[in-house]
Amino acid sequence: MRKDFGGIEELARDIEQNGLINPIVVTPDYQLIAGERRLRAHQFLGRSEVMVRVMEIKDFEHQLQLEISENEHRKEFTFSERVEWARRLEEVERLKAKERMAGKENLPDQPSGQVRDIVADQAGFGSGKQYDKAKFIMENATPEIIQQLDEGVISTHKAFVETKNRLEAAVREAEERAEQAELDKLELQRQYKDAIPADQLEDAVSAAVERHEEETTVFIRQKEKEAEVQL
Repeated sequence: MRKDFGGIEELARDIEQNGLINPIVVTPDYQLIAGERRLRAHQFLGRSEVMVRVMEIKDFEHQLQLEISENEHRKEFTFSERVEWARRLEEVERLKAKERMAGKENLPDQPSGQVRDIVADQAGFGSGKQYDKAKFIMENATPEIIQQLDEGVISTHKAFVETKNRLEAAVREAEERAEQAELDKLELQRQYKDAIPADQLEDAVSAAVERHEEETTVFIRQKEKEAEVQL
């Protein structure tokens, strides 16, 4: 679940000086449950073996809770890590729903909205609406905005508004381009109507539209490069 491991060299030096105080935790088939930073520190030191504690797990949900418990008390989750946590909790709820449908478990039905709120509360988003915003950001925001959220530079609300405005602007621009392209096509048809035989008109218009689109693309790329230079 962790994406920001940070401080591996410092941890490696501490392990080299003081030894591994807390063994990493694995399943009986050596699947890592907790301690990836400690494992990476051993790899940084060039060690081929690491002390582990083997723990029996009941199911996927139990393993997820162990990982969350182990990590959250050591280092606060970043925004993107918290979203990943919530998504895994949702996966657990979907598995439970399948079990309910199959009649394997005597589990009470839960409305989808209630499940969303439960997941949001457990993952620390406060409400289902906030969790929906977080998912929207993760799916649509630029890498720069995600990084700012992970670093605590901007709020979830600001990131949501900026991402929403950017997408709406992109949609408007696409609609305007489509509308302009249609107007250009009609104008070309009017211009070529008397100059080109009817059976060749459509091909001529298509070729002209294609040339226009290529010229527009080149122009936009040039403007983008100029903007980058100015930045």
